[in-house]
Amino acid sequence: MAKDSYFVFTDESGVYQQNPSEKHIRSNPFYVRSYVLISVDDYQQYQKDIKEINREYNISLFDEIKWADLRLKINDKPRSNIVTRLTVEQLKSYYHKIFDIASSKKSIRFMFTATKIAKETCNNKSDTVFRFHLQDAFQRIQMDMRSIDGFAVFVMDEWNSKTIRQVKDACYDFTMRGDLSDMIIYIVVYWLKIVCRV
Repeated sequence: MAKDSYFVFTDESGVYQQNPSEKHIRSNPFYVRSYVLISVDDYQQYQKDIKEINREYNISLFDEIKWADLRLKINDKPRSNIVTRLTVEQLKSYYHKIFDIASSKKSIRFMFTATKIAKETCNNKSDTVFRFHLQDAFQRIQMDMRSIDGFAVFVMDEWNSKTIRQVKDACYDFTMRGDLSDMIIYIVVYWLKIVCRV
């Protein structure tokens, strides 16, 4: 019997720092890694839906609207020509349509892991915290995949060679040495050297 196939898109927000300064804590109160699980079939349809929405707003395939663009637009510091052209209301409408379409996909699940950045709790090295986040996500996805006999591919848009090394090392430990040694059957980690455009 064929396994159901899924993508898990993951990205981070905030910057973890061991023994952070007060200035760092103010600008990065949390380190959050988010995950979006979606079936390959729903993802293919979502891509078609995004193209339609982008066409409606005259956004090309190679342009990207980021969440921060709304704040930048409100502060009159648009990041790109597309954001300059769109009004605040158009940006809000665009975000609503993107989230509504995503939320309508039956297979989609949103998950996140978070670490509060504080002097008292940030004693671990960044590699260790990164592993905590990945391990938590891998365990959750593994349980989901087992319950449906599914197969998941993690997709990351990390350009940073240090982060790629962290991911490789963490995945090796999880699958070969850790309590997730059978995960290799259920989860494949895939690194993209390009930014995923949706």
